[in-house]
Amino acid sequence: MIFVYNGDTGTLNALIDMGHKLLSPSTYPCSLCDITHNTFAIKKEWSEYLEQNKDQYEFLHRDEFFERFPKFRSIDLPLFMDVESGEVLLSKHQLDRFRNMDELIDWLEKWKLGK
Repeated sequence: MIFVYNGDTGTLNALIDMGHKLLSPSTYPCSLCDITHNTFAIKKEWSEYLEQNKDQYEFLHRDEFFERFPKFRSIDLPLFMDVESGEVLLSKHQLDRFRNMDELIDWLEKWKLGK
């Protein structure tokens, strides 16, 4: 299962993203990052959740994802998907509707029970 951020790798891109979050948070294009990270780093609660769920999720930035999976180049990001089946489990639209990290974690826990 892969989470894909709507941002590219690299120090310059990270600095641009930080500036965007600070100066214009309402237009920031990655709700996944917005939910799971504060302006400068990963949120402690998200880090702890991931530590408890090791090896279940992989995280990629947009450039990494499209390089590895070019057939998904037209898909809207961010997202959570099963790349083996090609099924999008959480679309950009769905992630955009989460108001906070607790809602995302809640959804993931319910999804794990249902698989």
